[in-house]
Amino acid sequence: MKLKKLVYFTAILWFMTPSLYIFAEHLKTPPSLTLLDEKMSEMIVKANKGDVTAQAHLASLYNIDGTQHNLIEAARWYTKAAEQGDASSQYWLAQFYSSGLGGLPRDKNRSFEWMEKAAKAGNGDAQYAMAGHYKENGSSKSPLEMEWLLSAAKNGNGQAQFDLGTSYELGNGLEKNSAEALYWLFTASQNNVCAANMHLGDMYFKGDGVRQDYLLAAQYYQDCPDLIKEASSWRENMAYLYEKGLGVAKDPAKAQELRN
Repeated sequence: MKLKKLVYFTAILWFMTPSLYIFAEHLKTPPSLTLLDEKMSEMIVKANKGDVTAQAHLASLYNIDGTQHNLIEAARWYTKAAEQGDASSQYWLAQFYSSGLGGLPRDKNRSFEWMEKAAKAGNGDAQYAMAGHYKENGSSKSPLEMEWLLSAAKNGNGQAQFDLGTSYELGNGLEKNSAEALYWLFTASQNNVCAANMHLGDMYFKGDGVRQDYLLAAQYYQDCPDLIKEASSWRENMAYLYEKGLGVAKDPAKAQELRN
Protein backbone atom coordinates (compact mmCIF):
# COMPACT_ATOMS: atom_id res chain seq x y z
CA MET A 1 0.00 0.00 0.00
CA LYS A 2 1.48 3.28 -1.03
CA LEU A 3 1.91 5.85 1.65
CA LYS A 4 -0.22 8.80 0.67
CA LYS A 5 0.59 12.21 1.95
CA LEU A 6 -0.85 12.27 5.42
CA VAL A 7 -2.08 15.86 5.36
CA TYR A 8 -1.09 19.25 4.17
CA PHE A 9 0.60 19.47 7.50
CA THR A 10 0.78 23.13 8.37
CA ALA A 11 -2.14 24.01 6.09
CA ILE A 12 -4.51 21.59 7.77
CA LEU A 13 -3.41 22.77 11.20
CA TRP A 14 -3.98 26.33 10.04
CA PHE A 15 -7.47 25.86 8.64
CA MET A 16 -8.98 22.96 10.57
CA THR A 17 -7.45 22.31 13.99
CA PRO A 18 -6.25 24.19 17.06
CA SER A 19 -2.57 24.90 17.35
CA LEU A 20 -0.40 22.31 19.02
CA TYR A 21 1.27 24.96 21.12
CA ILE A 22 0.37 24.97 24.82
CA PHE A 23 -1.95 27.75 25.86
CA ALA A 24 -0.26 30.03 28.35
CA GLU A 25 -2.76 32.82 28.83
CA HIS A 26 -2.11 32.86 32.56
CA LEU A 27 1.29 34.39 31.88
CA LYS A 28 0.26 38.05 31.86
CA THR A 29 3.71 39.64 31.98
CA PRO A 30 7.05 38.81 30.43
CA PRO A 31 9.70 37.23 32.64
CA SER A 32 11.61 39.62 34.86
CA LEU A 33 14.68 40.95 33.12
CA THR A 34 16.73 39.97 36.13
CA LEU A 35 16.08 36.35 35.18
CA LEU A 36 17.16 36.77 31.58
CA ASP A 37 20.68 36.20 30.42
CA GLU A 38 22.70 39.00 28.91
CA LYS A 39 21.96 38.06 25.30
CA MET A 40 18.22 37.98 25.96
CA SER A 41 18.41 41.42 27.57
CA GLU A 42 20.33 42.80 24.61
CA MET A 43 17.79 41.33 22.23
CA ILE A 44 14.92 43.04 24.05
CA VAL A 45 16.71 46.38 23.83
CA LYS A 46 17.22 45.95 20.08
CA ALA A 47 13.63 44.79 19.56
CA ASN A 48 12.27 47.83 21.41
CA LYS A 49 14.33 50.02 19.10
CA GLY A 50 12.62 48.46 16.08
CA ASP A 51 15.21 45.87 15.03
CA VAL A 52 13.03 43.45 13.04
CA THR A 53 15.50 40.57 13.34
CA ALA A 54 15.55 40.93 17.12
CA GLN A 55 11.76 41.18 17.21
CA ALA A 56 11.32 37.99 15.19
CA HIS A 57 13.93 36.11 17.23
CA LEU A 58 12.40 37.29 20.50
CA ALA A 59 8.94 36.16 19.37
CA SER A 60 10.31 32.73 18.52
CA LEU A 61 11.92 32.41 21.95
CA TYR A 62 8.64 33.28 23.66
CA ASN A 63 6.78 30.82 21.41
CA ILE A 64 8.78 27.72 22.37
CA ASP A 65 8.57 25.77 25.59
CA GLY A 66 11.15 26.80 28.15
CA THR A 67 11.87 29.42 30.75
CA GLN A 68 10.81 32.26 28.42
CA HIS A 69 7.56 30.62 27.18
CA ASN A 70 4.90 33.32 26.97
CA LEU A 71 2.43 33.33 24.06
CA ILE A 72 1.16 36.83 24.80
CA GLU A 73 4.66 38.23 24.38
CA ALA A 74 5.21 36.01 21.34
CA ALA A 75 2.09 37.45 19.70
CA ARG A 76 3.17 41.00 20.49
CA TRP A 77 6.61 40.61 18.92
CA TYR A 78 5.35 38.57 15.96
CA THR A 79 2.94 41.42 15.24
CA LYS A 80 5.69 44.04 15.34
CA ALA A 81 8.02 41.99 13.13
CA ALA A 82 5.22 41.02 10.74
CA GLU A 83 4.23 44.64 10.28
CA GLN A 84 7.83 45.33 9.26
CA GLY A 85 7.63 42.63 6.60
CA ASP A 86 9.30 39.65 8.27
CA ALA A 87 7.84 36.67 6.38
CA SER A 88 8.41 34.09 9.12
CA SER A 89 6.66 36.30 11.67
CA GLN A 90 3.78 36.84 9.25
CA TYR A 91 3.43 33.07 8.98
CA TRP A 92 3.35 32.60 12.74
CA LEU A 93 1.01 35.52 13.27
CA ALA A 94 -1.39 33.83 10.84
CA GLN A 95 -1.19 30.68 12.98
CA PHE A 96 -1.90 32.67 16.13
CA TYR A 97 -4.98 34.33 14.60
CA SER A 98 -6.17 30.98 13.27
CA SER A 99 -6.23 29.44 16.75
CA GLY A 100 -6.74 32.53 18.90
CA LEU A 101 -3.40 32.29 20.67
CA GLY A 102 -1.49 34.85 22.71
CA GLY A 103 -4.52 36.97 23.55
CA LEU A 104 -5.39 37.47 19.88
CA PRO A 105 -8.96 36.81 18.71
CA ARG A 106 -9.62 33.77 16.56
CA ASP A 107 -9.96 35.44 13.18
CA LYS A 108 -9.79 33.38 9.99
CA ASN A 109 -9.81 36.45 7.77
CA ARG A 110 -6.79 38.01 9.46
CA SER A 111 -5.13 34.61 9.51
CA PHE A 112 -5.57 34.27 5.76
CA GLU A 113 -4.33 37.81 5.10
CA TRP A 114 -1.12 37.27 7.04
CA MET A 115 -0.59 33.80 5.58
CA GLU A 116 -0.97 35.16 2.07
CA LYS A 117 1.48 37.99 2.80
CA ALA A 118 4.02 35.50 4.14
CA ALA A 119 3.55 33.27 1.10
CA LYS A 120 3.99 36.16 -1.33
CA ALA A 121 7.13 37.14 0.60
CA GLY A 122 8.60 33.71 -0.13
CA ASN A 123 8.00 31.76 3.08
CA GLY A 124 7.87 28.09 2.06
CA ASP A 125 5.70 27.00 4.98
CA ALA A 126 3.15 29.71 4.21
CA GLN A 127 3.20 28.76 0.53
CA TYR A 128 2.48 25.16 1.50
CA ALA A 129 -0.41 26.36 3.66
CA MET A 130 -1.79 28.31 0.71
CA ALA A 131 -1.56 25.19 -1.45
CA GLY A 132 -3.66 23.41 1.16
CA HIS A 133 -6.18 26.24 1.12
CA TYR A 134 -6.68 25.89 -2.63
CA LYS A 135 -6.72 22.11 -2.62
CA GLU A 136 -9.81 20.82 -4.42
CA ASN A 137 -11.85 17.77 -3.57
CA GLY A 138 -10.77 14.67 -5.46
CA SER A 139 -7.42 13.84 -6.99
CA SER A 140 -7.07 16.75 -9.41
CA LYS A 141 -4.93 19.70 -8.47
CA SER A 142 -6.18 23.22 -9.09
CA PRO A 143 -3.86 25.70 -10.83
CA LEU A 144 -3.54 27.77 -7.64
CA GLU A 145 -2.75 24.69 -5.56
CA MET A 146 -0.04 23.68 -8.02
CA GLU A 147 1.37 27.20 -8.16
CA TRP A 148 1.76 27.42 -4.39
CA LEU A 149 2.87 23.80 -4.01
CA LEU A 150 5.66 24.27 -6.53
CA SER A 151 6.72 27.55 -4.91
CA ALA A 152 6.80 25.90 -1.48
CA ALA A 153 8.85 22.98 -2.81
CA LYS A 154 11.34 25.32 -4.47
CA ASN A 155 11.63 27.29 -1.22
CA GLY A 156 12.60 24.20 0.75
CA ASN A 157 9.37 22.93 2.28
CA GLY A 158 9.99 19.19 2.61
CA GLN A 159 6.33 18.21 2.72
CA ALA A 160 5.66 20.10 -0.50
CA GLN A 161 8.61 18.35 -2.11
CA PHE A 162 7.23 15.01 -0.94
CA ASP A 163 3.76 15.85 -2.24
CA LEU A 164 5.10 16.72 -5.67
CA GLY A 165 7.25 13.61 -5.74
CA THR A 166 4.45 11.21 -4.87
CA SER A 167 2.03 12.98 -7.21
CA TYR A 168 4.43 12.53 -10.09
CA GLU A 169 5.26 8.98 -9.00
CA LEU A 170 1.66 7.80 -8.76
CA GLY A 171 0.07 10.09 -11.33
CA ASN A 172 -2.06 11.53 -8.54
CA GLY A 173 -3.44 14.83 -9.83
CA LEU A 174 -0.47 15.23 -12.15
CA GLU A 175 0.67 13.34 -15.21
CA LYS A 176 2.96 10.52 -14.12
CA ASN A 177 6.59 11.52 -14.59
CA SER A 178 9.31 9.30 -13.14
CA ALA A 179 12.09 11.85 -13.63
CA GLU A 180 10.18 14.55 -11.72
CA ALA A 181 9.17 12.01 -9.09
CA LEU A 182 12.77 10.95 -8.54
CA TYR A 183 13.97 14.56 -8.32
CA TRP A 184 11.39 15.73 -5.80
CA LEU A 185 11.44 12.57 -3.69
CA PHE A 186 15.23 12.71 -3.49
CA THR A 187 15.05 16.40 -2.56
CA ALA A 188 12.49 15.65 0.16
CA SER A 189 14.67 12.80 1.39
CA GLN A 190 17.59 15.20 1.74
CA ASN A 191 15.20 17.45 3.66
CA ASN A 192 14.67 14.67 6.24
CA VAL A 193 11.21 13.60 5.07
CA CYS A 194 11.59 9.94 5.90
CA ALA A 195 8.57 8.78 3.91
CA ALA A 196 10.29 9.99 0.75
CA ASN A 197 12.97 7.33 1.33
CA MET A 198 10.32 4.63 1.30
CA HIS A 199 8.93 5.78 -2.03
CA LEU A 200 12.45 5.95 -3.44
CA GLY A 201 12.93 2.41 -2.18
CA ASP A 202 9.80 1.36 -4.08
CA MET A 203 11.01 2.95 -7.30
CA TYR A 204 14.37 1.16 -7.16
CA PHE A 205 12.83 -2.10 -5.97
CA LYS A 206 10.44 -2.22 -8.94
CA GLY A 207 12.61 -0.44 -11.47
CA ASP A 208 9.78 2.05 -11.86
CA GLY A 209 11.19 4.82 -14.06
CA VAL A 210 14.72 4.05 -12.87
CA ARG A 211 17.19 1.22 -13.31
CA GLN A 212 16.23 -1.54 -10.89
CA ASP A 213 18.73 -1.51 -8.05
CA TYR A 214 18.11 -3.74 -5.03
CA LEU A 215 21.06 -2.29 -3.13
CA LEU A 216 19.64 1.23 -3.31
CA ALA A 217 16.16 -0.07 -2.55
CA ALA A 218 17.42 -1.77 0.62
CA GLN A 219 19.36 1.30 1.69
CA TYR A 220 16.34 3.57 1.33
CA TYR A 221 14.05 1.12 3.13
CA GLN A 222 16.53 0.70 5.97
CA ASP A 223 16.78 4.45 6.47
CA CYS A 224 13.29 4.43 8.01
CA PRO A 225 12.82 1.29 10.11
CA ASP A 226 9.79 2.71 11.94
CA LEU A 227 7.91 3.33 8.71
CA ILE A 228 8.65 -0.20 7.51
CA LYS A 229 6.38 -1.40 10.32
CA GLU A 230 3.47 0.72 9.08
CA ALA A 231 2.99 -0.70 5.59
CA SER A 232 2.79 -4.37 4.67
CA SER A 233 4.03 -3.77 1.12
CA TRP A 234 7.28 -2.24 2.37
CA ARG A 235 7.77 -5.03 4.91
CA GLU A 236 7.20 -7.64 2.23
CA ASN A 237 9.64 -5.95 -0.15
CA MET A 238 12.33 -5.82 2.52
CA ALA A 239 11.59 -9.41 3.55
CA TYR A 240 12.02 -10.49 -0.06
CA LEU A 241 15.43 -8.79 -0.23
CA TYR A 242 16.57 -10.60 2.91
CA GLU A 243 15.14 -13.89 1.71
CA LYS A 244 16.95 -13.73 -1.64
CA GLY A 245 20.04 -11.89 -0.47
CA LEU A 246 19.43 -9.02 -2.88
CA GLY A 247 21.11 -5.77 -1.86
CA VAL A 248 21.64 -7.19 1.63
CA ALA A 249 23.22 -10.27 3.14
CA LYS A 250 20.89 -13.24 2.87
CA ASP A 251 19.05 -13.65 6.15
CA PRO A 252 15.95 -15.89 6.16
CA ALA A 253 15.39 -15.20 9.86
CA LYS A 254 15.05 -11.45 9.29
CA ALA A 255 12.80 -12.11 6.33
CA GLN A 256 10.52 -14.22 8.51
CA GLU A 257 10.58 -11.63 11.30
CA LEU A 258 9.38 -8.95 8.90
CA ARG A 259 6.57 -11.16 7.68
CA ASN A 260 5.31 -12.05 11.15
